[in-house]
Amino acid sequence: MILEHRKVVKKLIKLENLEFFNLSPLYRELLLLSSIKKDPNISQEKLSKMAGIAPSMVNKYIKLFVEEKYIEKFGENNRTMSYHLTTSGLNRLQFLTLSLMAEISQLFMETKGRFANVVEILNRERKKRIFLYGAGVIGKIVLNILKAEDFNILGFIDDSPLKQGDKMYGFKVYEPKIALRISHDAVIIASFKHSKIMIQKAKDIGYDNIYVFNVSEEGAVSLERR
Repeated sequence: MILEHRKVVKKLIKLENLEFFNLSPLYRELLLLSSIKKDPNISQEKLSKMAGIAPSMVNKYIKLFVEEKYIEKFGENNRTMSYHLTTSGLNRLQFLTLSLMAEISQLFMETKGRFANVVEILNRERKKRIFLYGAGVIGKIVLNILKAEDFNILGFIDDSPLKQGDKMYGFKVYEPKIALRISHDAVIIASFKHSKIMIQKAKDIGYDNIYVFNVSEEGAVSLERR
């Protein structure tokens, strides 16, 4: 049984274990320091919008940055105020950036591990030339994983006329009827929320090598042919 979209995402990605994907203080610190580096004259109002926090909270961060010697303040009032990152501030920003990159890498490896069964099934059934039906977030995740495993991604199939003919993530987006004319081994439904509708559409058009995701309670992903 295919689970509801939100439940599936929670099973696939354990965001509660990741500092930078929960709007944590570290993530806000990274946003604020990087914004100050890009624009030393940025206002606290813009910083609050950038970090998604109240201006009063931005003021607390600024005081902390000054105390930790991450920044130096220049100017007599908010209108003339500017901020400059010190060497310590640049080092802190570099540390936070590398920490974020480490979490992104961790997230990718965990997601890749959960899709191990998908790769195994496709290899076992010798499905190398693949279309991804659905040019959304799930499609991008699957694209990155299959590219890393040397599958030949022919492109995306999508029902939206706004996407058809354009490129998504470097791959062409085809109208379903046009993609059917291109030699392929499999069409993977790259969606959880609308998978049932997409399966029926693909069958009605004439596809007979359709695969859909199944997600276990533990979050492992497998493929089922429909």
